[in-house]
Amino acid sequence: SLLTTSTIKEKMTYPEPTRYAHQSTHDLGVYFHSKDDLNIAANCYEKSLAHQVSSIVNSLQRDLLTSNHFESLTTVHQYQSSIRLIEDVLHTVRQNIGRFVPCPKRQLGKESSLIAMKGFFEPIELKPKMAALKREHGAETIAAITTFNISLLFISSHQCDDTAAELLKISLALIHPTEFMGENSSVASDLVMMAMANLGYLSYMSEKYEEALFYFEKVVKHIRDTLEDKQFQESGSDLILSKITHFVSALLNLARGF
Repeated sequence: SLLTTSTIKEKMTYPEPTRYAHQSTHDLGVYFHSKDDLNIAANCYEKSLAHQVSSIVNSLQRDLLTSNHFESLTTVHQYQSSIRLIEDVLHTVRQNIGRFVPCPKRQLGKESSLIAMKGFFEPIELKPKMAALKREHGAETIAAITTFNISLLFISSHQCDDTAAELLKISLALIHPTEFMGENSSVASDLVMMAMANLGYLSYMSEKYEEALFYFEKVVKHIRDTLEDKQFQESGSDLILSKITHFVSALLNLARGF
């Protein structure tokens, strides 16, 4: 059934969001993540996601008061979908807190044949990106970033590759199309690039080479489209050079899949 303002208030079991609650708990998770304290990081990410659900619920309540009936139905569907996806992630991370153990690299020969993947396994910090995440669908993008970081916990533990892949797909699904518009679109664009590259990595490591080709090809297309965007071309030489480097790496990884 559709969520309404009254049923949301009745069902909401999430903390009331303080101004920077999602940022502080998320970035605290990144700190512990970088120290390989994966279970503490998972606990921080779980709290951050709970705050993000509250932010989305508050946005929905506000929009319901200012929209007409048709707009309200569309808004409810959009937010309801995001809430369900985040609740799936919350369920997954809560089931696995206490089980994350950093593992040494596996199958080093095969892993080293992929080019420049190390940077895609670093957790994403929110603080430098907060100015770009204060838009209408910023909470969903923050949830997408947190979900991406949670997927890295599974990859770091070298366990449950299917779960990591599913989390990466959820992080992609949480990004609203409008997040690719405007001067701050690089946040969503970079997340898409990293999530798809990691899906290719997981497929490659599982010897699902056709699937790996599918994702690496998508990475190549995504970066090419970004480089061709006029707005991106005005973003500065350093950022353009970084994208070109990623583009070359993606092409090489695509070739490795054949």
